[in-house]
Amino acid sequence: MKKLDIKKKRNKLALMLVIFSGIILIVLLFMNIYKNTNIKRSLEFLNAGKEAFNNKEYGNAIKNFKISIKFNPNNYEAYNFLASSYLMIGQNEQAIKYYRKSISLNPKNSETYRLLGNAYFYINEYELAKGQFKKALEHDPND
Repeated sequence: MKKLDIKKKRNKLALMLVIFSGIILIVLLFMNIYKNTNIKRSLEFLNAGKEAFNNKEYGNAIKNFKISIKFNPNNYEAYNFLASSYLMIGQNEQAIKYYRKSISLNPKNSETYRLLGNAYFYINEYELAKGQFKKALEHDPND
């Protein structure tokens, strides 16, 4: 009788593990779909922002880049364009803030160092600008 009870308990435990594993797989699948959807939406708003930026509609560009970042907070390119949009409307401190964020996400992008150097130059912070230009050259001597 005891062997039969032990066998039933093992079977019940095995069934519970299978069900639990299935639930975990479903959750992971849902999380992956959700993540991919967010990345896709982020790219849609990034592209809309780029179009607005190219049309010199900087206010609209800023809105789109911010939404892009909400969908994917690690989108360094959206931060770069957001910063450049602020730079174009003379909000240099905002530009510097977002260039720095972009660098924190992708520290090997020489273009961002160059753009940050420009932003510092525009506010007469020549030594800071020079430092960023040097970093840009370190990462890409041809930049």
